[in-house]
This record gives sequence, structure tokens and C-alpha cells, in this order.
Amino acid sequence: MTILSILSNLVQSNSDSLAGAGALGGLFVFGIYGSAVAIFVLSMLVWFVLAILAFVLPVVVLVLMVYFTLDATQRDFGAEESTQQLLWILVIWIASLPGLILYYFLVMQKYPKKLIK
Repeated sequence: MTILSILSNLVQSNSDSLAGAGALGGLFVFGIYGSAVAIFVLSMLVWFVLAILAFVLPVVVLVLMVYFTLDATQRDFGAEESTQQLLWILVIWIASLPGLILYYFLVMQKYPKKLIK
């Protein structure tokens, strides 16, 4: 049973009495204020999620930048190892999130890690 059908039943059953009119008026006011409160609560929820993302996402990116920098120092890039390591460390720190994505797909999938002896 929907709210609309409940309201119509309430109005029909109490249309002759003063209490029915009062109940209808009270429900009408509650409906207007209820929707305003719902819109306010939803907007506050959206702002809360955006605030959390604004503080959590940079911390996650920073942790990944440090991890990928350490990973770049342990990769075996072949003959031009020192140049490649420096280049990828600069890409990670200058390009930030796009640099992390590039490093993951272009390096972590292609070059093996060095074995530490």
C-alpha cells in the first residue's frame, strides 16, 4: 500500500469530521517539510562524501607514489637502468596519478623486479 493510497483513504474516511481536516492539513504540511528535509539531508550526504574524497584520495595517491618510487628503484630495466629509474621516478612525482597509471601499465607489467641477494 502506497502513501498516496493511505492518504486518500484517510481523507475519505474522515472528510466530514474536523479531525479529518486537521489530519489532512498536518500531513500536507509534513509532506512539504518532509521533502525539504529529505533534500537537505541528501545534499549534506553528497557534501560529506565529497569532503571525505577530498581528504582520502590525496593520501592514497601519496602512499602509492612512495610505493611506486621504491618499486622503481628495485626494477631491472636492463642496459640503461639508472636512466630509466630516474625517468620513471620523475614521471611518478611530476605527473602524480597519471604517472602512477602509466608506471603500472608500462613498467610493472613488463619489467621484472630485481632479486635482492
